[in-house]
Amino acid sequence: MRTRFHWLLAAGLMGCSGMLLGQAFVQGDHIEVGFTPCGSFGTDNPVPPGYNNNDLFNGLGVVADLEKDGWDVGEPNAYCGDYFLPGVAVEGFSVQVDSMVYTSGNGTNLGAPTPICGFTDFGTDTYGRLTDGGLTALRWNGGTADGWDLRQESVVIRNRLVVLNRITLCNNTGVDAAQVYYQRHTDPDPGQPWGAGFATNNRVTSPGFGSGSAAISTTLFNPTFGGAAPVDCYVAMLTSDARAQASYGGFNFGIPSEAYTGVFPYQTSGNRLADEAIQLTFDLGPVVDGDCACLAWAYVFDRDDAVQSWSATRIACQALDAFARTGDGQTLAETLYGNNATEPDRAFSWQSLPQGFRITDLASGERFQVFNRAGQLVHQGLSTGTQADVRGLSAGLYVVQIFDAQGHPRSGKVLVH
Repeated sequence: MRTRFHWLLAAGLMGCSGMLLGQAFVQGDHIEVGFTPCGSFGTDNPVPPGYNNNDLFNGLGVVADLEKDGWDVGEPNAYCGDYFLPGVAVEGFSVQVDSMVYTSGNGTNLGAPTPICGFTDFGTDTYGRLTDGGLTALRWNGGTADGWDLRQESVVIRNRLVVLNRITLCNNTGVDAAQVYYQRHTDPDPGQPWGAGFATNNRVTSPGFGSGSAAISTTLFNPTFGGAAPVDCYVAMLTSDARAQASYGGFNFGIPSEAYTGVFPYQTSGNRLADEAIQLTFDLGPVVDGDCACLAWAYVFDRDDAVQSWSATRIACQALDAFARTGDGQTLAETLYGNNATEPDRAFSWQSLPQGFRITDLASGERFQVFNRAGQLVHQGLSTGTQADVRGLSAGLYVVQIFDAQGHPRSGKVLVH
C-alpha cells in the first residue's frame, strides 16, 4: 500500500540525493543532468562521483549517450555534450508581463565573470526530489518576481533521453496582467567538445497532433578538426501546447514577445546553420490576479523519443499533480509514455530515421501506405521481411496504414524530423 510522498530536500553540501550547494544532479542509464539554483540547466562545479561530464568543463548541463552503447564507446565522440556549457553557457527562461521582462538562468550579466546563474530575477532555491519506479522528479520552487511566483518540475525517466518540464506561473501581484509570455532559451553546442565547432543546424517545425511547436538543433562533424565519423548530436525543445511558438536566432536573452512573432533576429520557420540560440515561447494571454497558468515542454535528445514526448506534454500538468499526491513514479511514467517502448497509442512499431522512419514489426507480404497531413499518398510498399524503411520525406506528421494478407488494417502516426 502506497502512502503520500513528500518532496525530499537534501541537507548539507552533498547527500544521497546528489545535491551540491543548491545544485541538483540526476543520472539515468543514458543521460545525466545538472540543475542550477536559479532553475536552469548547467552547473558550475563539481559533479558527484561516477558521472560522465565532459572533462573540458567543471560542471554539468546535459550529456547523453545517444547510441546507448556505453559512455566510453564511440568515435569521434563517445557521447554527446555537454549540450549547454561550451563557450558562454546560455540556458534559462524569461517571463514577460506586458512590457516587463524577468529572466533567470545562465548567461552573461553585465560582464559577470561566470555565466552560471547570471540572471536571477526569480531568485535562487534548492530542489525537492522524488524518486520511484525508475523515475526522478525535481521540484524547484523558485521565487517571486514582483509578485509573480514560478515553480518548475523536471522529470527524468531512467531509460529515456528526455527531460520533461512543467511550469506553474501564478499572478499574486494584486493586478490583472493583460499579456503574459513564458520563454525557454538556450544556445546548444552539443558537438563542440568533440570537434564539431559551435555552429549548429537549427530549425523550427510544427507537426504532431495538430498543435504545438518544436525548435530542433543538431550538430554535425566539422572536417576542419580531422577524423572520419560524423558527430550527430540532436536536441529538440518541443511541446504540443497550441500556445507555443518555436524560433531560432539571437544569442543573449531577449524579449519573449519578439521571439514569438519572429521579430529580427528571431526566425519562426525554416532552418539555418549558425552559432545561435533556439527558443520555445508560450503566449499565455491574460492572467488575472490570483490565477495560475500551467504549461509543459520537453528537452528531447533522441529522435525516437520525440513523438511520445510530444504527447506527454499534453497531459503533464494533470499527471504531475497526481504524482505529487502519490509519489508513484511507475504510474507517472506509464501515464506519460505508456507501456510500449516506442509509442503508446499506435498499432505498429517504428523507429525514427533521418528524413524518414523504419517500420519494425511487419509480416512478409503486408502492404503499407504513407499519407501526409493533407491526406495525399506519398509512399507505398510491400514487405518482404519484418522491417521496411521509408525515406526521402519532409519533416512533418504522417499517417501509416498497414494491411495484412486478409486485408485487415492497422494504422498510426509517425513524426519525421
